[in-house]
Amino acid sequence: MSTHPPRVERYKPTDAERRAAYEAGLDNDTIDNGTTGPFDYWESDHTGLVHVLWNAKHAGLTLKEDADKIGSLILRSRWLAAHIAQAVEAAEKTRLDAEEQAKLEVTGSVN
Repeated sequence: MSTHPPRVERYKPTDAERRAAYEAGLDNDTIDNGTTGPFDYWESDHTGLVHVLWNAKHAGLTLKEDADKIGSLILRSRWLAAHIAQAVEAAEKTRLDAEEQAKLEVTGSVN
C-alpha cells in the first residue's frame, strides 16, 4: 500500500493544445498537466526536473549548443511552477509560525 497521497485530477489539454505545446518543446508533464496546481508530491523535486531535462535530451538539445532553449524549457515547466508553489507555501507557513511566536511572546498564548 502506497503512503503517498492520491494522484489529483487536473484539466486535460485538447489534442490541438498538446500539439502546440509539443511543438514549443515542453515536456510531457507540463503538456499534460499545465503549470497550475494542485501538484503531486514529486513534481517539485528532482524527479520533475529530470523529466524536463530528459525531454530536452530526447529532442536532441545539448548544453553546448542549446543552453538558452533548455533554460527556457525549465522556466516554462511544471517542475518550476511546483517548486515555486512549494516555496510560497513554506514562506506562508514560516510567516504564520512567526506570527504565532510573536503572539505567544506578547500574550503567553497563541489563542
